[in-house]
Amino acid sequence: MSNRVVIDPITRIEGHLRVEVEVDENNTITKAWSSSTLWRGIEVILKGRTPMDVGLIVQRICGYVPTRTTAAVLKRLRMHWVLKFR
Repeated sequence: MSNRVVIDPITRIEGHLRVEVEVDENNTITKAWSSSTLWRGIEVILKGRTPMDVGLIVQRICGYVPTRTTAAVLKRLRMHWVLKFR
């Protein structure tokens, strides 16, 4: 007989994840399902903003790794500007 385990929500990631697994009598996962809300609309919020605003806005939205998110945004902006103005 299998046992169903549901973990909902997993909130340590953005978008909130739901995981369901079926475990058999040997504690082996036989089936697994996951679902999440991945789209948070950050793109809509940033539309029309200046590139210099993006790092600060995204840093405050993302609760998972705000410093790394800002660093990634700034790295991409720098790469864009270097390529554009060569």
